[in-house]
Amino acid sequence: MTEDNGSEQGPNQFETGLDRDEVANMAKLVAELAKEWSDRTFAVKILRGLCALTLESPDRLEPAPDSRHWGFTVLEIGEALDRLGIGGAQLLGSDAQQSMKRNWRKLMELWEREAPTIAQRLSARKVSLRPTLFREIGGGSGNPSRFGFRFLRCEGVANQQIPSINWLDVPDISYRQADISGNRLIRWLSDRGLYLSGRTGKAYLSVTYALFVAGVFVLWLLFVALTHAPTTLDFLKIFVSGAVILTVGYFFFGWQARLVTNRITLAPVLLQPFASSRNDYLLELRPDQETERNSLYMVRYVGDCPICGVKGHDKVHIEPGRREFFGRLVGRCNRAPNEHVFSFDHVTRQGRFLR
Repeated sequence: MTEDNGSEQGPNQFETGLDRDEVANMAKLVAELAKEWSDRTFAVKILRGLCALTLESPDRLEPAPDSRHWGFTVLEIGEALDRLGIGGAQLLGSDAQQSMKRNWRKLMELWEREAPTIAQRLSARKVSLRPTLFREIGGGSGNPSRFGFRFLRCEGVANQQIPSINWLDVPDISYRQADISGNRLIRWLSDRGLYLSGRTGKAYLSVTYALFVAGVFVLWLLFVALTHAPTTLDFLKIFVSGAVILTVGYFFFGWQARLVTNRITLAPVLLQPFASSRNDYLLELRPDQETERNSLYMVRYVGDCPICGVKGHDKVHIEPGRREFFGRLVGRCNRAPNEHVFSFDHVTRQGRFLR
């Protein structure tokens, strides 16, 4: 089992000299965790029974040359379940061994799925033991199979400290331009940009102006239609139809208004990568100091989260500010996109912690 807590951890070692208190504490924590699982199968009840027996007799899991003194039998687990009041009849009847064999396999699968959660809970409580389920197969009626835990020792866990964050003094973030992939048009916009005084740029501006004139014309028609509506119902129909047209138009062409206002905006949907779930391609206007003209570039910025970006593995991507930071582009961390939010200045490529 491994955990990502940002600290170095020594190698795992099989534990031979067990501390009774530490084993009991481990069993208590695992039992608490098992109660929180959504799985309510009998396999989970067996785990809770094992934890209860470990709490009562932790020395029974002490490794010993004679395996007959290690672990707990099916009968003992069934009786423990009865004492817990969660039903141990399946392990007290004639087919107890078959029932245990079937449910033990299910428990092993569940344990493997929940292993990271178990390790994190134990680390949070500074328990360095790492339990693994173990079965000692018996050889007859006088030597029944036994069940319990074996333990690994994670060196250094007891001394690990969860890093504290001073939320009033979170370091600023630095953004860098990241590689951008896509078709030939996107690569061209990224590498060379679209010079708005050239022929292609003038064509682009002509289309932009035409869309602006069309928008003004639609608004004028809507105003005229509303003022001449014969009835209230006709007024509402025209208003709703106009609102739908304007909303759809803003969805497809509103980025141009934001680009002119902010000099940077999210690229339209058709220019975003279809193969990626993250739409963080941007369109940026960059001034040419010599000609005092702009060039349009397709860009992408990322940064390393100063809160949880251990060794630069957690990236901050540029996304809309949503309702809280309406009209702004902000940086959101991969790991906590709603909590680790940073401002974004495309000129200085710096940002400060917002929340």
